[in-house]
Amino acid sequence: GPRVWWMDEQDRTINSCAGMWYARGNEKIGLNTDAGVLPQEDLRMQGSVSVHHGWRTYPALRGLTRMAAESLGLDDRIGSLQPGMEADIVVWTGDPLDFRSGVEQVFALGRIAYDAKNRRLY
Repeated sequence: GPRVWWMDEQDRTINSCAGMWYARGNEKIGLNTDAGVLPQEDLRMQGSVSVHHGWRTYPALRGLTRMAAESLGLDDRIGSLQPGMEADIVVWTGDPLDFRSGVEQVFALGRIAYDAKNRRLY
């Protein structure tokens, strides 16, 4: 993940591992939080830190969703927005990996679960 650091051969530069692997042409990179150690709430931060260290936004979002599902062997059911797939969806005010963005709506189990406009949980 982005919190794991490495130094180059001359110990000159500290880099994020996700950014490093992406820069080397690897496209199947997933992100996680160490369940039981780091709270799941840090998952968005993992993506944000990865982008800060050179990973582009779309591949980072893919690492949080599609690649995570694929690594669990569940990508036939979850991990992407396609007809017939299971999904909970969060609608953001902007880039979901930018901490200035807020949650507008949450859809869970096919129904609205939260709406910021009405400041209401359903």
